[in-house]
Amino acid sequence: MKLKLAWVAFVTSLAAAMGIRFCELSGYASGTWNVMSEVLCIVLAAGCIVCFFVSRRDHTMVRLPFSGRVLSIVFILSGILLSGIAVVAQARNKTGRFPYTTGICTLLAVFAGLILCLQGCLFAADGQNFAAEHPVLTKWPAFWCFGELVLQVFVDLSEPLTSGHILRTGALFFMTLTLFSLAQMDAEARRVSRGRLFGFGFPAVLFAAVSVCPEIFGAPVIYPQGMQWTLLVIGTFITFSLLTVRPMTREELTGETEDMEEPEVRPVVMKDSPVLLSHRMLVKRPVIASRDDPRPLSPNEMDKRLERVLVQYLVQSYDAKCYFYRRKKD
Repeated sequence: MKLKLAWVAFVTSLAAAMGIRFCELSGYASGTWNVMSEVLCIVLAAGCIVCFFVSRRDHTMVRLPFSGRVLSIVFILSGILLSGIAVVAQARNKTGRFPYTTGICTLLAVFAGLILCLQGCLFAADGQNFAAEHPVLTKWPAFWCFGELVLQVFVDLSEPLTSGHILRTGALFFMTLTLFSLAQMDAEARRVSRGRLFGFGFPAVLFAAVSVCPEIFGAPVIYPQGMQWTLLVIGTFITFSLLTVRPMTREELTGETEDMEEPEVRPVVMKDSPVLLSHRMLVKRPVIASRDDPRPLSPNEMDKRLERVLVQYLVQSYDAKCYFYRRKKD
């Protein structure tokens, strides 16, 4: 029920923001700040706040199904497209703006794409969790996204402020948080709740969709080049990740398995046990040996009989194996 409310808030905010964005690009100059830009920011801020706080009420721990074919294909395609877009954009970059930051982001993008491809191949092969064995490598997509966020901030400071700058910056900010949460969940370094994952994922997809979809159709080329396609790829990747997560089972949360052996119980019977002593003290009438031999038993004989009956009961209850050793005579 909690996620249904979050989905309703997400779809409503996406539809409203998308319509305002199209109106902004068609009715006004796309390179200036205007009233439609302010309305768009207000709608996005309200939608993100509602999605975040409604989603955070769900504390169910989730994880990715490491043997899904659909998720494996999404990992591989996302890695290939991420690396390819970064290399092509760097090759076409003739402006010379922020050369070092752009070069570092390109290297991070290529390496992050290779990590995603490797994870997807292992998922498709035999369901191995590559992230659990190499937790640092799985955080490279988040490192790359953080580098792109820093580059986008430099671009925002060097150009006049527009709604497109705010959309791209917001998308990269929430994508960094979402990718970092996914990396922690894959590496099993920290248990991630569904509320946290969806609370970061919904705003990331919302900002990316509103930023990318109108700009693909006839919008001027933005810097850094290929940013709209990169946001489209990562937004799609996050959407599939949100749709494929599943709740963790009780065995996964507690670390127990169904076929775990029960601890072996080995009872120890002592002659001077308090149970035997108290039982002997509570007996008021003498215990006879048998019907044929009505003589009363001595305390030593009664202790032996109680021990023999107790051992027989334990053998029948626990299927234990008793070993008797004969003492060697000197």
